Amino acid sequence: MISRHTKRENDMGNGKVVGNRKEQVIVEKARGDLLAEGARFSETIARLSPVAHIPKGVYRFASHEEANQHEEDCLVRAIAELALERRRNSRSVG
Repeated sequence: MISRHTKRENDMGNGKVVGNRKEQVIVEKARGDLLAEGARFSETIARLSPVAHIPKGVYRFASHEEANQHEEDCLVRAIAELALERRRNSRSVG
């Protein structure tokens, strides 16, 4: 989510837009589709955590971009490993 401050900066031509995801509004009555979306997200994160392979230690990065790239590389590797595992499991079952 882009904070209001960052959005104002972007309106003036300063800063950069990182994404365009829209934050869901908090409603009085729950919606099933949002509950399901949240459950899928939680399940994905829970499955990724044991395989994320972010080595323990202290990291020092020259910039936020470098730190984000490191995290993204680790997550991409974890997602690829999870996809391969699912593919292997689906072939062995069927």
